[in-house]
Amino acid sequence: QGEEDWRRLLGLARHPGVHVKASAFFRLSRGPWPYEDAAGRVRALVDAFGADRVMLGTDFPWVQEQEGYARAWRVLEEGRHAGLLTAEEKEWVYGRTALKLFHRAWQHAP
Repeated sequence: QGEEDWRRLLGLARHPGVHVKASAFFRLSRGPWPYEDAAGRVRALVDAFGADRVMLGTDFPWVQEQEGYARAWRVLEEGRHAGLLTAEEKEWVYGRTALKLFHRAWQHAP
């Protein structure tokens, strides 16, 4: 079922309004941090959706019981993840996508 769910998720890329959050690598991986066996998943998400529709998440607060918050933010810089995304793709995944989606929320925040 896991691979079928993955294919269905990638299939949602055909809908331009759908964005995805890449997070909880510890739940996808069979290995320890930096979860190198999950590296291809991030590349596949960016290839399917485009970097401007992918956001990095940390899965806070549950990540605290795993690698910790700081390491969760560095996962794309470590091991097999390093070099998979261009600098521009990382810029989108690390923040620009969220800013694009939620810009009005920040503009109207008290």
